[in-house]
Amino acid sequence: MYNFFYKEDGYINKLTLGLALLGVAGLITGLIFLASPTVKAVKNIIASQPKKMKLIVIKPKDCADCFDVYQVTDFIKETLQVQYSKQKEYQSDSANAELLINTYKIEALPTFILQGDIKNSKLGELFDESSIAFSDDKTFVYSNKFPPLYTLKDQQVKGRFSLTYLADKSCDKCYDVYLHNTALENLIMKPSASSTVDISSDEGKKLISDYKIQYVPTIILKGDLGAYESFAQVWETVGTIEKDGAYVFREKGLNVMGAYKNLWTGKIQNEK
Repeated sequence: MYNFFYKEDGYINKLTLGLALLGVAGLITGLIFLASPTVKAVKNIIASQPKKMKLIVIKPKDCADCFDVYQVTDFIKETLQVQYSKQKEYQSDSANAELLINTYKIEALPTFILQGDIKNSKLGELFDESSIAFSDDKTFVYSNKFPPLYTLKDQQVKGRFSLTYLADKSCDKCYDVYLHNTALENLIMKPSASSTVDISSDEGKKLISDYKIQYVPTIILKGDLGAYESFAQVWETVGTIEKDGAYVFREKGLNVMGAYKNLWTGKIQNEK
């Protein structure tokens, strides 16, 4: 360490030290008079600083199309002004993941764990009880409800479905069949597979015959759609569920999409 006080400059050093002490005394006096507002201001500054937490994400080993749980952690980061000082990601078959799964009785993957000042984070205001697997002052464990997800009890992926766009390339005035993607995204639904079939093809004609489709464009969904809690109620207002389990978008839903064709009459309906 550098030594700024030399014996041969005793007088100068004593004067400098004396001035420094006076300065400190003045600062202390100022703090005494300004103590209350200063402390309050400091507390406000501290409170406004982003909270730091450790983020641990656990993913199922073989489920590339499973729900992207980082959508939730990013939402927390932006909404609660959280900084993830450390981030870890484990596959479900790793020793660390198995320990965490057993400790917090995690039932579905992917999920995440937050560690830090949970008590003052207001996480409880963002999630209902069904979405919280465990929470105390220092740890928060998310209970994922968004398919596709891997259930540890059944050891299988739930919520996979395919989407078929049934289009009519001859109908220039018909609505864009891919507008259905926005509606599905709003329900946080993403197909594991999708295809586009035109009504003039053999496959298109078979779909029209099998499901007695009168209006196009439309969509047909097949798979484990029962895993989506809010989907069934929405579908009641826009489509039907067929005997083989297929979900077909019908006229009562087409009315809000735009113009569409009546295959029985060849006329365009709902044209504006």
